[in-house]
Amino acid sequence: MKKKGQFFLAAALILVSILIGIGGIYSDISIPKEDTRVNQLAKEIKYECAQTLNYAAFQELNSEDTLKVIQSLVGDYSKLNPEVGIFFWFKLKGDPNSFAGYYKNGKEGVSFIKAIEESSKVIIQDSTRGIYYSLSVTDKINNLYILVEKEDANGRTFDVQ
Repeated sequence: MKKKGQFFLAAALILVSILIGIGGIYSDISIPKEDTRVNQLAKEIKYECAQTLNYAAFQELNSEDTLKVIQSLVGDYSKLNPEVGIFFWFKLKGDPNSFAGYYKNGKEGVSFIKAIEESSKVIIQDSTRGIYYSLSVTDKINNLYILVEKEDANGRTFDVQ
């Protein structure tokens, strides 16, 4: 009698584990490709802008010339990706001034996104949509932040790097 109960218990455990395994296979989480594309684009732009800042430091360019190089780079990315808006903010090591810009469709434009500087942070905000990013800033290194946004029928996707 005991062996018969053990057999049914073992069969029930095997059946339950098979059902849980099948359920786990079919409950897959997928991220829309657009979300990952915006994230990858923001990372790529941040990397290229950081390399540009390094080049500017190596060439001993002043802040205004560095701004022109960054504007050219971000403008080129904006031309290649007309569906996204690209906001950049940077502050060079030891420079009291900071620089910001917004590009869409390859052209510098006006955005509701603003950068507000405080003592050790910069707040990037889009008050029309209620989005606020508080990002740390230090005078010991070059500071650079990129925000890429895309708005379509599915909603708004953005990423800050």
